[in-house]
Amino acid sequence: MWNILICTSSFNKKNINKKFLNKNFKIKYNPYGRKLTEKEVYNLIDKKTVAIISGTEKISKKILNKADNLQIISRCGTGTDNIDKFLLNSHIKIYKTDKEPVLAVAEFVVAQILGNLKEIYYHNLNLRKKKWTKIKGKMLYKNKVGIIGYGKVGKKIKSFLKPFKCEVNIYDKYIKKFSNKKILTKLLKNSNIVTLNIPLSFKNKYFINKGKLNLMKKDAVLINCSRGELIDEVALLDHLKRNENFKAILDCFQNEPYNGPLCNQNNVILSPHIASFTDETRNLMEQNSFLNCVKNIDLKKLSEKN
Repeated sequence: MWNILICTSSFNKKNINKKFLNKNFKIKYNPYGRKLTEKEVYNLIDKKTVAIISGTEKISKKILNKADNLQIISRCGTGTDNIDKFLLNSHIKIYKTDKEPVLAVAEFVVAQILGNLKEIYYHNLNLRKKKWTKIKGKMLYKNKVGIIGYGKVGKKIKSFLKPFKCEVNIYDKYIKKFSNKKILTKLLKNSNIVTLNIPLSFKNKYFINKGKLNLMKKDAVLINCSRGELIDEVALLDHLKRNENFKAILDCFQNEPYNGPLCNQNNVILSPHIASFTDETRNLMEQNSFLNCVKNIDLKKLSEKN
């Protein structure tokens, strides 16, 4: 019997399509209910592991070398930056569920924009402290929004902003129309709200650094619902301390779970990587990440090899 290892911190058993589960496969779940460390993944893998359903935990070359019969890594999510790029030249196939989270993430970004502009978070905190203090909010209508990364999520955010008649500026390195660096500079200088929607690669680690932060308005809002390593957190913390009207809305961090110094900043809104974490989206992601495994495992090759 072959193992399908589910590494994600949560996975609804109802999303395992039993029609595809036969005597050949056994499901092995994450026993910790949280993000796995590299060592924990290594310990859970064995020679019977033929497929991994992964979250954002690190899948290193060391782990892959242990899994002699591994055929598939199915990402329950979008980015594959957590998977060792040694895989690109291997026999292991990588699948991802990159369409399923689009609506949820775009909704989350717009919700965070509105919540911040209306100062909802701060009014809630003040009233809980018995402070009847009013902070004047701002309108989203005709506001200036910069979208960095014009893929599926970036496009959906723009469409959601259309009724508000926002002035939207776009930068995308891979779309000729939006790829000029002057466009990026203008976007950072002119936008009141900037949202990061690009995948992480070794080329764009710390894409938002001290230099780019200094280009932004002193009272701008920076939103990151992509990958934590896109922002230099040390530079961001320093920028937030020096510019009390600047705000960051962060749903992802370089190291997760996060418990760092940004938690102590009043001009930061934090959430634990939950932009796509809705019932509807999560069910779709789990169902399809499972199907990507069972529909593509080559049992004939396994029997020949073993």
